[in-house]
Amino acid sequence: MDLETVDCPICRRDGTRPFLTARDINVFVPGEFELVRCAICGIVYVNPRPTAASIGEYYPSRYWAPPPPEGAKPYLDTGMRRVLALLTRRYPSGRVLDVGCGVGKMPAVMGELGLEAVGLEPYEHACELARERYGLEVICATLQEADLPNSSFDAVTLFDVLEHVHDPVGDLRRAFELLKPGGSVFVKVPNLAALQARIFGRWWYCLDTPRHLFHFSPASLRRTLEAAGFRDIDCRALPDWQGAMVFETSVVYWLRGRLLDRRGISVAPLGEQTVGEALEGKVYPGVPSAGKRVFRWFVRNVAYLPLAIENVIGRSVTLLAAGRR
Repeated sequence: MDLETVDCPICRRDGTRPFLTARDINVFVPGEFELVRCAICGIVYVNPRPTAASIGEYYPSRYWAPPPPEGAKPYLDTGMRRVLALLTRRYPSGRVLDVGCGVGKMPAVMGELGLEAVGLEPYEHACELARERYGLEVICATLQEADLPNSSFDAVTLFDVLEHVHDPVGDLRRAFELLKPGGSVFVKVPNLAALQARIFGRWWYCLDTPRHLFHFSPASLRRTLEAAGFRDIDCRALPDWQGAMVFETSVVYWLRGRLLDRRGISVAPLGEQTVGEALEGKVYPGVPSAGKRVFRWFVRNVAYLPLAIENVIGRSVTLLAAGRR
């Protein structure tokens, strides 16, 4: 592992306290990773962390979701739908850069709504799929590497992206430069202040260690946008039934991790395997597939219901922020 120790990338200060120790129960990268909380700005981040040159080793070859089947509408969570509504109201026919567009589902939807959407994605195979499937303009690069003219977009969107990057403030400053005066940035990330994040701790699905390098609360996400120069910042947790899926997967992670530990079983990194193939016959081999499906349905649709209070008290799993240049 090629790791580096860094000062807080948000406030650039030294001074942290331990937050928790987690391991990868998703892709099965070996080892444990320390998460720390900055004593100054409160951001939680992986430290030591994989370097920018080595972080690709921690991603499977198909980390991003595949495009939906032909004719099927892509799933849009609450945050995405809210941003689309704001974009079409503020910037009808405006030019939008979707950072980390994956296989292009969001730029495709934006185009259907009359927006001029450009995708940005560092993985070439995902870019090829986006171009072939949707006929999109997609640039294969990271935000800070992309050769784009300043003041050329009405809006920049980062859906489930900022938690992955090594320099969130630097990426947001680049987004600031790309925006026209009065343009807006929209950021969606998991909410570390979510009620279930406190309950599950190191087993919480959205930790996704070490690929999620940063973990934001409403306060720390606001500070990050302020550090990049944005104004009129609105940052809040959104009610979203995606929390049921996150809860279900977190329960599965907890069971998976506990059983693997109890039996002393190690799992090789996925590579080209699926999770199911990697765990075949290792975790609960005596339980039929139908039983596993029923259990997951029960967790998602019944066991989660009492915890759905997180959507009412403002502690849901989805965090959305907007700011203006």
